[in-house]
Amino acid sequence: MAEIPIQKKAGGSMLPWLLGALLLAAVLWFLFGRGGDNVEPLVTDIGPAPTVGPVTGDSATAGPVEDAAGSPAAVQEFATFVAATDANRDEAAQHAYSAGGIRRLADALDALDGNGDQNSAALANMRKQADALQDKSAGSGHAAMTRSAFASAVDIFAGRERSNPAESTNAAKVRSAASNLKTDRDLLAQKATIQSFFEAARNALQAARSTT
Repeated sequence: MAEIPIQKKAGGSMLPWLLGALLLAAVLWFLFGRGGDNVEPLVTDIGPAPTVGPVTGDSATAGPVEDAAGSPAAVQEFATFVAATDANRDEAAQHAYSAGGIRRLADALDALDGNGDQNSAALANMRKQADALQDKSAGSGHAAMTRSAFASAVDIFAGRERSNPAESTNAAKVRSAASNLKTDRDLLAQKATIQSFFEAARNALQAARSTT
């Protein structure tokens, strides 16, 4: 009896692949699709962000920044600068120190008084002399520049003395210290005199009350 050959249907071998694909899809859904619904947010709710707008009210008209003791920051910066003495300072360093002290003293007086119109000329001269003193590395005019700046500072302290007699003692000490600077001697030879003036100015500033 002749055997009847049996042929497999075309495409029957695709069934394992189809089952495997379905299984893989189920696993992927379980890992990523289903789990994604319960993912905790990375940032917790801390409320709405503060709105930053234009400065209004008292903060818009606030005076100079003050430290914990109530003195303007510029006064404290000048005091810190004056305290940094250097016995081995050479001529160039003395010029830079004198210029830096004059410039910081002008800033401190400006911050303390808050009266730019009345003191603008004196403050401008102090800053002008400081710039010229620092730019000029040689010559005989250094003491004259420094003396001119000191005189402008004395004028501002004198104005404070007239409006507040309680500051007369400190103002007098500043005036006396400024008068000791000689224009016919170089700054290096007068470093102690310059230091004394800055210290007198520092003491007067720290004792003064801000009029801002």
